[in-house]
Amino acid sequence: MPNSKMPRHRHLFFYAFLILISSPPSSAELATACFGRDFSQLPSDGYFAAVGDDLWNNGTACGKKYMVSCISSPFSRACKKEKTIQVRAVDRAKTAVSRSSQAGTTITLSRAAFEVISDIRSTWVAIQFKQV
Repeated sequence: MPNSKMPRHRHLFFYAFLILISSPPSSAELATACFGRDFSQLPSDGYFAAVGDDLWNNGTACGKKYMVSCISSPFSRACKKEKTIQVRAVDRAKTAVSRSSQAGTTITLSRAAFEVISDIRSTWVAIQFKQV
């Protein structure tokens, strides 16, 4: 749950969105709130995110980029402290095909992005982020 005493720190939950680099989606279910089925809009490196309602703002978050780093986790040594990743908002967390495990999630990362900043065995980490 987000901690109101630390507004810059948001909880992050693993986002099990399919990585669309190696195999293009064939199901009509696989569409983003921002770009529909235009998968050419997804970053080719797989570093994308779905944003929560705090950032969504009626879709104005679509295409925005965020620098994200892991700052803590209840799991020992889950954060890769020296790693920061840039992700592009491509979906709304609340309506994404693969949703966060908890309501109120601020940013949900693709698997590829999550692996850069944390141990993939973690189910969630607290993050710090800023729009770039």
